[in-house]
Amino acid sequence: MIALVYLLATSGHDDGALLGRSGMVVGVQVFLVAVALLSVLAGGRGRGDEPGSDDDGPGGHRPEPRRPPPEPDISWPDFERQFAEHVEAIKGRDEVPTA
Repeated sequence: MIALVYLLATSGHDDGALLGRSGMVVGVQVFLVAVALLSVLAGGRGRGDEPGSDDDGPGGHRPEPRRPPPEPDISWPDFERQFAEHVEAIKGRDEVPTA
């Protein structure tokens, strides 16, 4: 189809050139409308109340971020006891490491 329109547009006849140019204009408009419709129809994917739906455009949804591993339950008195033991252990050293 495009080849026929191109041949008509480039032919030496006035009627063919006019028909060819008109066909090219209409063809470009049909193409642009098709692209617009496809982008509108494709843009609605991945939206809604789905878990992980972030409404940031096409391409699906982003994976959930990794969660840190669960930490064991540590009580405050245990921490204070362990810290006091650590302080006592390093009191006799000549050099105290800095953070």
